[in-house]
Amino acid sequence: MKTIKHGAEFADQVEKGSVRQAIRKARKMPIEVGDVLSHHCSQRPKGAKTLRTSTCTQVRSVVMAGSDKIFVTGRQLTQAQASTLALASGFKSPRTMCAAFEESHGLPFTGQVINW
Repeated sequence: MKTIKHGAEFADQVEKGSVRQAIRKARKMPIEVGDVLSHHCSQRPKGAKTLRTSTCTQVRSVVMAGSDKIFVTGRQLTQAQASTLALASGFKSPRTMCAAFEESHGLPFTGQVINW
């Protein structure tokens, strides 16, 4: 089982099932399709309950260089596609999503979109 930690602002959405994907930096031990995922809130104390358990259904590469320059599996997203990606990840817009990744990782950000 592999763990995905979610920020407190996403915990309720993950637990309720309205967020069914996460964008993360690539790991040394990558998440792969079929892996069982244990979802936790990064702000909860050790031993706190699991938000949910799921199975990984898809993993795609992502590069974010700005809200108008988002690439998934090497293809640049249209604004509509970028909005869908942001909303499905729990963000209000591509702009807020890119701002969060710029603050936490810097841009350009390279990672993975993990679906469950």
